[in-house]
Amino acid sequence: MMFQKELLAELESRSGIKSRIADEEKALPFEGFSPVTFTKKSFLSLKENRSSSSLSVLAVDGGNSPILEGESFTLDFVRVSYCIFSEERVKKAETYSGFILAYLDRFSEEKDELIIKAAIFDSTGLSGFSEECYEFSFEGGTSQVSSQLRESVNNIRRSMELSLCIQQAARINNAVLLLDGSLYEKESAGLINELYALSVSNSLKVFGISKTSSIFTRSGKHLGSLLMADSPKGEWAVLIAKSKPAPCIDVFFARLNKSSGLCFRIDTFSESAGSLTALLPLSKHSAFLGYPYPLIVADRNARVKNQDKHFLSTYLKRAVNDKQLETVESILRAHDFLDKIG
Repeated sequence: MMFQKELLAELESRSGIKSRIADEEKALPFEGFSPVTFTKKSFLSLKENRSSSSLSVLAVDGGNSPILEGESFTLDFVRVSYCIFSEERVKKAETYSGFILAYLDRFSEEKDELIIKAAIFDSTGLSGFSEECYEFSFEGGTSQVSSQLRESVNNIRRSMELSLCIQQAARINNAVLLLDGSLYEKESAGLINELYALSVSNSLKVFGISKTSSIFTRSGKHLGSLLMADSPKGEWAVLIAKSKPAPCIDVFFARLNKSSGLCFRIDTFSESAGSLTALLPLSKHSAFLGYPYPLIVADRNARVKNQDKHFLSTYLKRAVNDKQLETVESILRAHDFLDKIG
């Protein structure tokens, strides 16, 4: 089958393969941040600094997966993990786990809101989270209950990651802190403020690194794709936004290894913005070139694998009424039955 030249040309244009940075570019506004104008001259060249190579590194990540879901609830197994690197080796690593049960509690007609409650059970070793209860409110009807349950669980897991980071960061000085994801957390603003205060008092360089991003420019181009298509050689960073409230968070897109075909969104407190070069010596591992290796280790330790999910699900079914659970699960698998018929 042959593709028309017009189709291929349009695909190249719309996909960003041959995009070019305009005289002035700006991201579309996204929650918590004010985009700043950038041009081709806005690329900051990053050069590895020997002094930053000697810094200790604390990396934190988390993972969760549902082991049982219904129309109005989800039970997730969650892990959060940290590792401390020094002299390019893992000096210490620990992982904590537990269960998060989130469920639709009620509908508030007065406020036109859904109320979802959640609680943590059987958390081991991570202080402050034993059977703690949470409540989340969402506008609108019941059509998005499933995604709102998922968002609630993810918010709790994120607060666990931040708490673990704060606990461990309080014990170190003059180090690099790495978190997976953004530093802007609406549901965990208090923890972000606490982490910021700790970064100032303990001389910590804090970075939140997002592997994927859905930030677009005003001209409809995906920001990461645009920057990669029209970037200089080598390692670089571009400032694209600043947060509105204090503490001030700068958002960069950066390529951390000259041989990498990817750039990542990097959030950092403004005080740490001049220390982006500290990420370069951490981003040389062939497992994921251009991505800090300590975060790869933390992700690997925190990831909930399919065999974990299968074991826990099987164990749970033995502990409660097996047939009732099968009824709950079969409601959600109606499409699977049709797929089998097809």
